[in-house]
Amino acid sequence: MEKQQVVALLKGIETGDPAAFTVINPNKYIQHQLRAADGLDGLKEVAERAAGTAKVNTIRVYKDGDYVFTHTEYDIFGPKIGFDIFRFENGLIVEHWSNLQTTVPGPNPFSGRTMTDGPTRAVDLQQTEVNKAAVRGLLDDRIAGRFEKLAGYFVDGVYIQHNPTIDTSLKGLAVLGIDGPVYERIHLVLGEGNFVLSTTEGSLKGVPTAYFDLFRLENGKIREHWDVIETIPPREEHRNGNGKFWAAEKPMTNDFKNGNLVNGNGSPSTATTSNGTNKVTQEDLANGKPKASITNHNSTEKQEDLANGKPKASITNHNSTEKQQVVDLLKAIETGEQGPFEVIHPSRYIQHNLLAADGLEGVRGLMKLVSGSAKVNTVRVFQDGDYVFAHTDYDFFGPNIGFDIFRFDNGLIVEHWDNLQATPAGKNPSGHTMLDGPTDQTEKPKFVQTNANKALVRNFVNDMLINRRLEKLNDYYKGDEYVQHNPAFGDGVSALGPAFKAMAAASQNVKYTRIHLVLADGNFVLVVSEGAQGQNPTSFYDLFRVEKGKIVEHWDVVETIPPREQWQNDNGKF
Repeated sequence: MEKQQVVALLKGIETGDPAAFTVINPNKYIQHQLRAADGLDGLKEVAERAAGTAKVNTIRVYKDGDYVFTHTEYDIFGPKIGFDIFRFENGLIVEHWSNLQTTVPGPNPFSGRTMTDGPTRAVDLQQTEVNKAAVRGLLDDRIAGRFEKLAGYFVDGVYIQHNPTIDTSLKGLAVLGIDGPVYERIHLVLGEGNFVLSTTEGSLKGVPTAYFDLFRLENGKIREHWDVIETIPPREEHRNGNGKFWAAEKPMTNDFKNGNLVNGNGSPSTATTSNGTNKVTQEDLANGKPKASITNHNSTEKQEDLANGKPKASITNHNSTEKQQVVDLLKAIETGEQGPFEVIHPSRYIQHNLLAADGLEGVRGLMKLVSGSAKVNTVRVFQDGDYVFAHTDYDFFGPNIGFDIFRFDNGLIVEHWDNLQATPAGKNPSGHTMLDGPTDQTEKPKFVQTNANKALVRNFVNDMLINRRLEKLNDYYKGDEYVQHNPAFGDGVSALGPAFKAMAAASQNVKYTRIHLVLADGNFVLVVSEGAQGQNPTSFYDLFRVEKGKIVEHWDVVETIPPREQWQNDNGKF
């Protein structure tokens, strides 16, 4: 139904049929085409300008959860090829991304292919997630500069190329390493069967660029490729404030945050883990959920804190303005100081804690609830571009461990995600707490190395936690070296096999289903994933420390996603 509605909507630009536009939510529509005005009025403006002259022919249309994505020939203000992505919520379109490229006359000189011809029907629907993981692996390796590995992602070393200028054989891949397109960050990966679309941010000859790539796979290998490349206009030419990719990041179905809120499944009221349940009531969190606070100065540790394995109250790696602002903001939940809250955008703040009211008022509601009783100690704080993520020891509404993620835009916080879990009474079998261990990067957060670490950890989560390919376990570790902070398991790679088997046991049935966000700062990588624990929809936040291309340490926070009727905002958990 949604696919047909999208095809009708796009055709409505040509025909002018007003009924085609009724599928758009008139109050929530977020536009990421930067040369269009925001909201439904912006789309109607395009249709009015194109009235009587537009031609629209949608060649391909696919669906991944709440997302429908299309491949279309346009003749609006000149002939163009475009990819469009629409996100549905409660039966209406609430968000739109697109990439447009001027149609290149004539076929590819190497293959004779055009930018839109070729197969259109999706098959192998049960292989969707495997195919998405393969495309992510290709993009991760490309971003990390591992060009020698790219050929391994393609069928028989040969593929069908629809880019109008690149060789259809794998010789065409050589241009990727020689003054070619630079891919820097994956935003969305969507799939239906053997067709997978990725949206990636990067540059071309130093100019900010958006890459939308469509791949057709056979038996887990790439057989065919189409793409649309668009220069991102300078900010002064933007007609909306939503960003090309964001108003948030992530990829996937009911996921992601690419600059604007995406869809999702909510944040926890009860965090069920292998060692207990964190009871956080709706009444407690109705106006805002507990937030971690970070100290930004040295403090003397109390002897009783050290005896209980609590980490130092000060952190030393918050050396950027945004990290310091997050530290101060979280600490202000404890102190009640008002100044740090000025870093929150007063009208654009998107809250993904589903038990907290949206916007700045939700944060203020939390302050009233915890006034005079909160204790907050942030142990780690890192930054990846516009995102700052923190690891914190809380004590309000009971002791909890939490991860918080904040997204900045033009110097202000515009979006927040978090995960909370009840602090266990004791240490894990190896004597570790959920917070102790290193806090600073031992690898300098160079762009290439950071992305290599992100690729490693993303592949680990896909292989081990989503697809449970236990035979690949030793690929990610150096011998038995592995420090574990999960409260139920001990150190050592040798303990992981039994741990994964225990996760799959009927009594726990822990299942990761998709990755929403991967952030990194040097050798610390945080992965936000969606899944289930038993019958309960669950959010998993996993922090990994990497050394020389191998995983050496792990912390996590697991939280149950509350039922929809308990949500205090409509932004989704992810």
